[in-house]
Amino acid sequence: MPAPNDLADLQTKLIAQKGDFETAWADLCSLLDTWPTSMGLPAALDIVEASIRHWPEFLRETPWQWKEAILTQPNPRLRLARTLNLQWEDLGDAGAAILAALPLLANLDTLDLANTGIGAAGLGALAQSPYLTRITGLTLDYNPIGPEGVQALAHSPTWAGLTHLRLDESGLGDAGAMALAASPCLRRLRLLDLANNSITAVGMAALAQSPVLKALNTLIASNNPIGDAGAQALAASPHLTQVGGLYLITADLSDSGAQALAASPYLTLVTELDVQDNAIGKVGKAALRAVGYRYSAEEQVWHRKLRRARAQPAEV
Repeated sequence: MPAPNDLADLQTKLIAQKGDFETAWADLCSLLDTWPTSMGLPAALDIVEASIRHWPEFLRETPWQWKEAILTQPNPRLRLARTLNLQWEDLGDAGAAILAALPLLANLDTLDLANTGIGAAGLGALAQSPYLTRITGLTLDYNPIGPEGVQALAHSPTWAGLTHLRLDESGLGDAGAMALAASPCLRRLRLLDLANNSITAVGMAALAQSPVLKALNTLIASNNPIGDAGAQALAASPHLTQVGGLYLITADLSDSGAQALAASPYLTLVTELDVQDNAIGKVGKAALRAVGYRYSAEEQVWHRKLRRARAQPAEV
């Protein structure tokens, strides 16, 4: 993007942008980093915000230079970003509380806080933030949030619009799974990742009976000892009729669990089933094949082609 001569020229160039928005966003970020003081950064940001509404929001990722010193000296340019990735940053609960009180993040729709040391208190602060209400994608993998943190998340009106929630290895256990299941707010989830959380059949049964799962397209519950009873609970859930991808790697399943999944009257839209590293033998595999699944040795995943037009591909 050529450097504008003044604010009016900037507005004209932004509105005229019709394609290659990814490059345009990168160029715009660089331009704003060197914006002349004489031309007024606040005014420029106002014009940019109003002029790029037609740009795809998913491309508006926060560049690394805007994330520097975010807890102590937040960059005013952050207001333009829609995606903020802070994974592996040492935030802790104190840092989470600072983020929760940051008005510059009010336009975010995707927030990645994986492995940032956030616990229940930090997640509680984020869940009460008046500025994070547009968030639809939230990643909290590898944080010690536990059941208490999930309780705060599950009962937060702030995050009622969540569609993608990742909680891999977050110390949930059955208590955390049941807290999610009891959520009065989460009704729009399309992807839910609960891998590596020590959830047993008890927690999975609670989730399977919950309307929290009614819009779900992808459920990842790998490396949880749900056993055949957990698989049977999923198979009997009337809330899983939209699921296209089901991931149950190392879940203590045997033939009876596979048979239950195959015979489910609700899991009829599943096109990708990952049950590798389970004790499923010939009987279970035959049951899966009987309902149209075919095993891909290369991917180690069961695939099924459906004729029904409403089948949606899994999101992973």
